[in-house]
Formats: sequence, structure tokens, C-alpha cells
Amino acid sequence: MNRLLNNIKSTIYFLYSFSGIRHLWENIIWPVEKETKKKKPSTFSFWIIGLYIALFGISSQRYENRIDLIENRISSIFTQLSTPLYKNAFPKIAEIQQLSCPLKPDIKKPLTVFRSLFVDTIYPEGVDIMKTTIENWRDSLHLAELFGADLSDAYLCCADMENAGLSHANLSHAYLCEANLSYAYFMDADLNHANLIRANLSFADLCSADLSYANLSYANLSNADLLDVDFKGVYLERVDFKNAHNLKKEQLSKSYFTDKAPINLPNGIDPPLQFEEWKKLFGTSMDIPIPFDGTITIKKIQIDTFENLLLTPDE
Repeated sequence: MNRLLNNIKSTIYFLYSFSGIRHLWENIIWPVEKETKKKKPSTFSFWIIGLYIALFGISSQRYENRIDLIENRISSIFTQLSTPLYKNAFPKIAEIQQLSCPLKPDIKKPLTVFRSLFVDTIYPEGVDIMKTTIENWRDSLHLAELFGADLSDAYLCCADMENAGLSHANLSHAYLCEANLSYAYFMDADLNHANLIRANLSFADLCSADLSYANLSYANLSNADLLDVDFKGVYLERVDFKNAHNLKKEQLSKSYFTDKAPINLPNGIDPPLQFEEWKKLFGTSMDIPIPFDGTITIKKIQIDTFENLLLTPDE
């Protein structure tokens, strides 16, 4: 029994000595010196500071290496956009937006340093650069493939996106007033709270798209495929539903209009509620589209330089 205990103690001491725990402990509480019978001052704080600086250097280098890779990919997009085959660059935009990178470490915030070593996230600056690129090329997005692209809050008024592929794209809160979206593909796209005033969505494929709380006043939905589209809280002032496909009665039960009801609704489809009636049923505490007064203010976007593609609103 004593032999077993001695073996266990020897094993524990071996691990204690050769794992570095002994050295770490002696940096915290120094052993008593035989000559002076006094303890040396602890150097643990200096050791911790040195270790923290080293970890910050590693996390910073990891972050910078990944950012350099992403920015090189972005530069290649800009280069391709300057060629006659510029449309081939569009499918790569969503891919770049989804590239992950470590969290940016901040030496003043130790938690960010440790999280940067183990946690990856989307590079927000890269997402915004690609979004700005699409905004500036909005007049040339005919047949553009933007599957899964993040275009939330993007300014795309009057854009030419005929036949564009926007399936699974995020267009929530996007400005698409007077945009040409005919024959575009929006399957499973997120268009909640989008501004689609006077947008042309004729022959568009909107299967399973989320249009909740979007402003579709005076939009053209003729011949569009509306299978399983979410119209909850959608403002449908004078929308044209001529020959729309797969529209069910219950889809418009939670949408509304103010003065002019949608036109050319398929047989058997009741018009949405008037705003006052809708307000009594659902209230107005949620963020709903502002009733359309018939006028649209279009801001202009100008490209300063091709390299940085800056937005310059012309007020």
C-alpha cells in the first residue's frame, strides 16, 4: 500500500515539475532561499504582462493576415469590374462577404484578445465595401448573379436588375423604389421592410420570399410567382397583381392599403384591409411602412474613384 502511495506521489511530482506548473507557481510564490532564509520578490505580474503582449501579437498577426487575404480578393473584384467581362465578378461578391476573419483584438480590452484567438466572424468592412460596389453598379446589374449577397440597407433605387439572381439574398430595408426587377429571382430572399415603391416586379419569381412590412405601393407584380410569399404588414397601395401566380387568399389578410386598393387581383382573392381597419386589428406599435404620398425623392450616387468606390449623395 505504501509503495502504491509513493508511486502516486512520484507521478504527481513528476507532472508538477515537468509540466511547467512548478515554474509558474514559483513565479507567484518564490521558495525560501537557503542562504538568506528569505523569499525573493514575485515576478508573476511581469510574466503575465509578457504573456499577454505575446498573445496580443499572435492575435494581431492572425487578424492582419486574414484581412490581407480578404482585401486581396476584393482588389481582384475591382480589377475584374474594369474589364468587358465585369458581370463575372458579381457571383463572387456574396462569397467575399461571407469570408470569415478573427475578431479584431484591442490591447486595451483583454477579452477581445482571447476571443480573437478562437472566434471567427464576418469581416464587416468587406461586407460594406461589396455592398457599396453593387450600389454604384446598380445601372448595370442586368443578369447579375447575386445569390446570397448581403444587400441590407443598400441604396438601389432605379437599379436595372432585370433577370438578376437574388435567391437567398438579404435585401431587408433596401431602397429599391422604381427599380427594374422584372424576371428577377427572389426565391427565399429577405425583403422585409424594403422600399419597393413603383418597383417593376413583373414576371419575378418571389417564391417563399419574405416581404413582411415592405412598401410595395404602386409596384407592378403582374405575372409574378407569389407562392408562399410573406405579405404580413405589407403596404399594397395600388399594386398591380394582373395574372399573378400562386397567390392565396390568406396571404393578403394581414396587409393593407390607404386610399387605392390593389388592382387586377386574381379571382377569389379579397383585397387587403384598409389602413384604419388594419390598425384596429394589429395596432401600430411595430415598424410599418409610411403611407405613400405619390412622390419619390431619388438621391444620386456618384463614383469618385474606381478604386475606393465612394458614395457621394447629391442632396
